[in-house]
Amino acid sequence: MKSGYSKCFFTRKEYGDICSIFKIGALEGIFCYAAQGYESSKVFVKTDKGKFVISSYKIRDTPRPKPYNLIMQEIRLIRLLDDLPVPRYISSGNKYVVCYKKTNVTVYRYIEGCMPKRLNDSRVYQLGKFLGKFHRLGKKFKDRLDGRRKFYDLNDSVMDKMDVYSRKQTNLLLKRNFERIREGVKNNRLPNGLGLARGPIHVDLKPMNELFIKDRLSGILDFGIFYRDHPLSDIGKTIMWNCSRNGKIDKNLLKNFLKGYEEERILPKKEKELLKQATLFAIYAHIYVDYYHVPLHIVPESYTVGLVKEFLPIADDLENRMSI
Repeated sequence: MKSGYSKCFFTRKEYGDICSIFKIGALEGIFCYAAQGYESSKVFVKTDKGKFVISSYKIRDTPRPKPYNLIMQEIRLIRLLDDLPVPRYISSGNKYVVCYKKTNVTVYRYIEGCMPKRLNDSRVYQLGKFLGKFHRLGKKFKDRLDGRRKFYDLNDSVMDKMDVYSRKQTNLLLKRNFERIREGVKNNRLPNGLGLARGPIHVDLKPMNELFIKDRLSGILDFGIFYRDHPLSDIGKTIMWNCSRNGKIDKNLLKNFLKGYEEERILPKKEKELLKQATLFAIYAHIYVDYYHVPLHIVPESYTVGLVKEFLPIADDLENRMSI
């Protein structure tokens, strides 16, 4: 299926030029190409000074170009997270984003590690510590985040606009579950007016954005859709992706995740009470957003079918529990 977003890769010579611009050494080889997310294309390169990741973002000729200021918001946030295993961006002079051939380009040091095929108690504990410290450090982040989309802010007005596309499903499984997923989003939004903390949230902490060397967390990637909201939204999303097993939330994984988290940031009583709701919202909202993406050819239909099959049983189990 054709993607709704075009990708931008350069020639080997042009990647050599970019290495020179960022002074990361002479290009020796390119060992991976990756069309990452919506906006960027990533190339993993080796030079005589080490391994690096070069990301390129088209400025023109794409339905959703990523402006310079949004890329810089991510870099400013990541530079605040000095003690965490996150990408270390490299500047050219004093510029972290360089315009090269009508394309915004960034470079960060390659992070060694593998995406986990299976989460265990040790790994989710470290994910909890990462997220707790990220939320704690994020309090220092004062950027206004002008122009940044709140990816999972699914209020009635936003959903009315998305429904025009989200309803256009041809797959029978997706059609059959649409209203349930839509109502699941509406019924599990986090309530306003409770004084819940707010700060930067990663909102996509899942195995494909996590790197481990054996059982040691070595890197967290892809801050591309971060925005400012309740940390609880981040917690629910992380539980959804990392603490589920055999069609339900695994109690031991959840316990170890929360143990790690609270070593860095204590969960207030109100947030603990809303853990089940936050996890249900994460499940329904994630599926609903990809319902919207299918007709726009941003994600393949098969991916969203897979989400429904994997996560609706977890939602079923949670709906029947008094608490998480």
